[in-house]
Amino acid sequence: MNILFEKLVSIKKTRNQQKIYKQLSKQYKTRRFIIKEIYQTEKKYVEDLKLIYELIVEKYINSYGIEESKKLFSNIKEIIEVNEWFLDKLRFRIESENLKYQRRYKLQYELQDYYGHENSKLFFFKNEQSILTQFECYFKYCERYNTNKQQRSKLKEENEYFKQLIIEAERNPQMKSNQIEDYFIKPIQRLPKYILLFKDLKKNTPNKQSSSKFQCNKDFEHPDYNNICLLLSEFEKINDQNNEKIGEFQNIQKMVDIQKQYGSEKLIIHDNRRLFVFEENLEFYVNSSSRKNISLLCFSDAILLIEVDYSAVFGAKQKCIAMSEFSLASEFNTIDSKQGLLFKVTTKQRVFIFIANDIQQLQKIERLLRETFDKFIQDKKSMLDEKGGNNENNWDQAQILVRIEGTEEYNLASLQNYTVYIIKIQLQNIQWKIYLRYSEILKIYKYIIKRDSNSNVSKLQSSNWLQIHNNKYLDSLKINIEAFIQSIFQWKIFEKYKSKILTKLGIPTNFNILSKFMGDDNDLKISRNQSVISESQDSIEFLAEKLNQQFLEELKISHLLKSYISKSDDKIISFNIKLILPGCIIVKEEVIKDPNSKVVSWIINSKTKQGEIVIKIDNLTKAMELCEIIAKAIQLQEFYDFRLFVTDQRGNTRSLENNQIVLQSVPSHRNILPSSSSKFFTLFDESYQLEFWKYIFFPQIIEQHLYRQDETRLKLIVEQFLREVKISHLNPKICSIIYTLYILIYKDNKDWEKQTNLLDREILKNLILSYIRKSQTDQTWNTLVKNQMKVIYPEIKNLVKQNEKLIYQQHINMKQQQIFTNIQNLARIAMINQYSQLPFWGIVIFYVGINMMDETNKILKSIISNELPNLYLGISYNMFQLLSPGTKRLLCSFNIAQINKVTVEPIYTYIEISNIHLNEEIRIIQLKFKTIEGYKISQLINDFKNLNQQYPQLSLLQKSQK
Repeated sequence: MNILFEKLVSIKKTRNQQKIYKQLSKQYKTRRFIIKEIYQTEKKYVEDLKLIYELIVEKYINSYGIEESKKLFSNIKEIIEVNEWFLDKLRFRIESENLKYQRRYKLQYELQDYYGHENSKLFFFKNEQSILTQFECYFKYCERYNTNKQQRSKLKEENEYFKQLIIEAERNPQMKSNQIEDYFIKPIQRLPKYILLFKDLKKNTPNKQSSSKFQCNKDFEHPDYNNICLLLSEFEKINDQNNEKIGEFQNIQKMVDIQKQYGSEKLIIHDNRRLFVFEENLEFYVNSSSRKNISLLCFSDAILLIEVDYSAVFGAKQKCIAMSEFSLASEFNTIDSKQGLLFKVTTKQRVFIFIANDIQQLQKIERLLRETFDKFIQDKKSMLDEKGGNNENNWDQAQILVRIEGTEEYNLASLQNYTVYIIKIQLQNIQWKIYLRYSEILKIYKYIIKRDSNSNVSKLQSSNWLQIHNNKYLDSLKINIEAFIQSIFQWKIFEKYKSKILTKLGIPTNFNILSKFMGDDNDLKISRNQSVISESQDSIEFLAEKLNQQFLEELKISHLLKSYISKSDDKIISFNIKLILPGCIIVKEEVIKDPNSKVVSWIINSKTKQGEIVIKIDNLTKAMELCEIIAKAIQLQEFYDFRLFVTDQRGNTRSLENNQIVLQSVPSHRNILPSSSSKFFTLFDESYQLEFWKYIFFPQIIEQHLYRQDETRLKLIVEQFLREVKISHLNPKICSIIYTLYILIYKDNKDWEKQTNLLDREILKNLILSYIRKSQTDQTWNTLVKNQMKVIYPEIKNLVKQNEKLIYQQHINMKQQQIFTNIQNLARIAMINQYSQLPFWGIVIFYVGINMMDETNKILKSIISNELPNLYLGISYNMFQLLSPGTKRLLCSFNIAQINKVTVEPIYTYIEISNIHLNEEIRIIQLKFKTIEGYKISQLINDFKNLNQQYPQLSLLQKSQK
């Protein structure tokens, strides 16, 4: 038995070893090529220095002596000796491991066991300071280089012997038609080359992070990793000190060297205005499945991409794959992605996406690129101002930022379901959000390619519906979409087709100049940094008014933008759109008859008993503007806590953001797939219903203040409560109270106390869940309701009489009279009081999946006893709650201020919560939920957190209310 067990363990170990070999093979293959290139380039470098020394330096020393030679050649002899020492060290170590470079080499020979280590330490030096000491000779050579070069040039004209020496040397076949200055510049060029090579080697050498990368608990750090890091650090120190000494000359010489190496005719500007800034080895992101190892060369006005391909036959092969100049729109942006440290560089011709090797490299590139862009833009504007040609109104000169903020799933539980990308377009102080399907973005791409097959816009990859819920795939699409839309504005002939493209995108055609019309940034900023309520002004009225003012300020900005958009030459297209409102809400006749009104008609549907209001909007109307039109039509005084909701035929509901363009989110004005041949796949054309409901709830004391002054608000809140009741699991007693109040509101009868049968089976059926209704007989229900009516109805009648006296004494306005002296409205207030005592009062609910076995969610086992596959997330202005499925019983709750961060992925959302007391410890936990509504959850949490920061009195009011 033991033998069998040992055999199984051995087989498992062998399989693990093979798995590691497979994972490491690509990295080690690249690593061998880099080591080989370090050795071969070092060997060639030493040979070149020895050649120029033999042909020129040594002969000159023999004629004029060492001291004179130093005026021309500095300490080149010392440099040769140092590099011969370094080469000997490498040669000895590499030759001792010559198996690595034989044709039949196998990775297994290089690894000492399943740890994945090489046996050798090629770059180990007992004292790393010895490297710095040895290479200090480069300081002197670089410091004197300019002077030495001038002396050589002068002596060549004045000294015939030296002139003939140079001519003979350059005719030597070993020089390969190079000039002598090409050899004397090599020490200066060699130091940056060391840095690039050793950075590449470091990247491809396993380190402590490799264990997690290869999904193994073993320590994968290569024995030579620390040696490589130390050596790289020393070369960087030497190079940094040298850069300070050689300055601009090195830039110019670097340009010449790149020109010779890659042959780019556009690279050199003869007046030397183009300067070299930096060079870094990283990855060029082509798409999710294709990346290229490149050297990114940044100049003062352009970038150059050099592809680096390591080959067993040819070694490191390099070629120029792209070059692009800067413009006034050039900028650097990081990309939020799990595929690595991605960043985006916008240039005149196109948008590039790169992947940095580590956070330090990303920060360095960001700093250098931002400095370079700022200087370029400043110089460019100054030059254009001098010539009188500075036109920042051009689209290709506008610094437009494109960022995908999230995704939403539309038409859930339907064969027509699809993903919508929420894209923020920002230009200075103007933000514009667009909501597009991938198919719509693809149509724009095809439109551009059809008109310009050689277009410089970023290529858009085709969609794969099989991967539609794959995180990695959706992440790559997001990156691809951002780059594509960003590159549209850099398209060479964008101005010619901008009207149609921007209309398809849902962006105003004069978006690029809106920031100028809107004035200074300070005019647009809304004060949100501190609470506007002081201790002497903490009344409920004042707080409610400030909340309303803040929203109206945003609406004012939206109208201001719209007025400038309307000045565009392009025609704005109008549409009629229908919204559903409760039948108890009445639209003013004057509003419909007003010739300037956008309300077209208002009717009560005879079948559904709901109100249908038809409103005229255009292709750029935002949800908040439509809310304003509805509020005015139904006489709702304050509407900042209301939103538009879209409901499909299956009852799936989603809210629209205030800044969301309505017609991008409600495609009911057109068929999705109108072709008859598509009917088999679509089953039917999906229809939508647009509704207007309350979205945000505040502490009950603020809600009371608002609905006691506004009858329309009172009616809307009651209607919303009744919708919740229809799907809620309540006990029969509470159901009987709600039923009693319902018939008081909607049934016209003045003698309720005399009625013997108060039960209407149709009302009961529509109001209460089936199993609750069937739990009691009709007779029992009737008895329950009669008992409630005996208590509630007399109490409300007495309140009416008391309120009539108070109103007469206190001269209360007519609107409040209508509320406090009306039986129906007092019954509505009683129903809201009942509503506020239920667990789902004032919370927005999301149905999510949860895996208790997931590492991030295991902590919940100590909080929640049952392992549930699904639950509800409840979010209110001050609480984040976990509710049980079905009954919505409270499982646990957290203060909204405890949420540190919300991370949204296409199908998963991570919520980090702090200050959790577990086992006498204060901990930070992260919960993982499966949901496609992550973006909305994130936005809502952020909105509520901002509200609490701006108005801390909200929490104080809640405490005082309790």
